[in-house]
Amino acid sequence: MAGNGTITSANVTLALGATGVFSTPQTIQDFSMDDIFDHDMVDWAEVQLGADSIGVAGWIPRLNKQTITLLASSRSVNFFELIQQAQDNGPFGNGPDVVYLFGSLRYPSIGRRYTLNQGVISRGAAAPSAKKTLSPRQFEITWMPPQQGVPAIFGQPL
Repeated sequence: MAGNGTITSANVTLALGATGVFSTPQTIQDFSMDDIFDHDMVDWAEVQLGADSIGVAGWIPRLNKQTITLLASSRSVNFFELIQQAQDNGPFGNGPDVVYLFGSLRYPSIGRRYTLNQGVISRGAAAPSAKKTLSPRQFEITWMPPQQGVPAIFGQPL
């Protein structure tokens, strides 16, 4: 329930689908304990100030980047590796191309959900780093600017 003073991440869910690969969103599982995912700060507007103290502002397109951190043993690593293979081999048989993602984020502790549209996996580690133990793996999704009036990340109450 929103507004109850809870900010836990333990019940956050992320479900992702991929056009031509996973038509039904898959629940991403086995996140790293300290870093589940991050959203980069982005500029929502360009703001300028003239020498005469008159300010102006304008809307600018933006790329929203999300970094997902999974345990090395995560069952969801396969989701990202299959998309990488599909991109390398051509998701539709026409040679290498990007695969677009869609999905949803649910934050029960704050009563919010977010619809995700038009994302691509823009970065990722090919394999986990091996140190004292296997290190978590990170995957970066870049959510595109609004397409035909549909925002990349759209929030609403649960």
